[in-house]
Amino acid sequence: MDLQGFNFTVAAIPYSPFVIDKGLSLPGPGRYRGFEITLLDELATAINFTYHYVRPRDGQWGRLTSSGNWTGMIGMVATERADFAVSDIGISTPREEAVDFTKPFIYDASELFTPLAKPLPQWLGPIRPFTPQVWLAVAAAVVTAGPFLTLVTRFCAGSASPKVRWFQDIANAVMFTTQPVFQRGNHRDILEAPGRVFVGFWLLFSMILGITYSSSLISFLVSPGMQEPIKNLEELVTSDIDWARVYYGGIQSTILEQATDPVMVALREGVDWRDSLEDILKDVAKGTTATWDNSITTRLLIAVKFTDRRGRPKIHVPGFNVHVDRIAWPLLEHAPFKRRFDQLINRVVQAGLVEKWLQSLLFEEQRLVRQRGGGDASEEPAEGGADAGAEGGPVILSLEHFQGPFFVYILGNLAGGLVLLFEIVLRKILRRKSEGG
Repeated sequence: MDLQGFNFTVAAIPYSPFVIDKGLSLPGPGRYRGFEITLLDELATAINFTYHYVRPRDGQWGRLTSSGNWTGMIGMVATERADFAVSDIGISTPREEAVDFTKPFIYDASELFTPLAKPLPQWLGPIRPFTPQVWLAVAAAVVTAGPFLTLVTRFCAGSASPKVRWFQDIANAVMFTTQPVFQRGNHRDILEAPGRVFVGFWLLFSMILGITYSSSLISFLVSPGMQEPIKNLEELVTSDIDWARVYYGGIQSTILEQATDPVMVALREGVDWRDSLEDILKDVAKGTTATWDNSITTRLLIAVKFTDRRGRPKIHVPGFNVHVDRIAWPLLEHAPFKRRFDQLINRVVQAGLVEKWLQSLLFEEQRLVRQRGGGDASEEPAEGGADAGAEGGPVILSLEHFQGPFFVYILGNLAGGLVLLFEIVLRKILRRKSEGG
């Protein structure tokens, strides 16, 4: 079908990477660039047509209102104010009743994007070499070792020996078994065979425990470790961070408005609607906000503007999809050019040009950002911080790294002071009782 001399009216909203506004004031094909503009230009060359852009006044993709009218780009096509529309438009059953769609040329998921895992508090360094289960098992072993040694010495053959009787005092036995755990020796020795066998295995256990803990402690003092990042919507709505989304008036907004699932309801009630995806991602990179948006668009924006100097993303992508859309162009109902559009789009998809154009667009955007000296301006790790030494250099331990040991020291002071206070009060009570008696 030759459309020479035909000038299409194309509804479009700038939305990277599908349609990007170059910021020019002049209307016409040269105003926009992006993946869908490349596809549109290829079709215009093949079928020999021209086109010009129009923007919907409400800035929406298109949603069905309570009065039965369509908004946004879908509304413009449905009312014949535009011949077709471009800009990452998903196919839905209600939309298909109002307009015709071309063949889908790509699938795009609405994907969850959350802050990177937060560093664990440095004061947790001394307890991080072991899991909570291991600490509980060690505590149980330390608590039971002293009483067991006391029990053994009371029933062994030499229980009447003065040296053995010392271990029959449970306080002495507890102190004797606890010292090896802290890598301290003891001048006493138990001479009876049952006690010696037990103590031998206990010393071996304490040695393995001490060596394992000591060898791991330095690395955990240097590296703060990371908490688990948010991985799905349920974790998001129960977390202490906010969530925001750009309101496009499209399928995703409609799904959220009509949701009855408790998680989606909580998501809807707490969402902060905003105007800019880039502004939302800035807050996500800061660790205060999460969002969900079209995967291709958001991943491209992250790659271009939200990566550090080593190319690592500053935003966590857990791979959780809220919804998957088939992306296509809405056309006038019974448009005579639909068949030709579908044929050419099908050739483009089969030739693998979609992936090639997206990759080229990524490189082009990164090049433009480097030329402008742009990108995200969030701070890089400071020298001497948690990432110092990541390049292989030495790490100088600071007070930040030693929060844990000093925290233990302060707890020891408090515990000792409380015991002393209790002892003083108890002595006074006993003295008054003795004087009164």
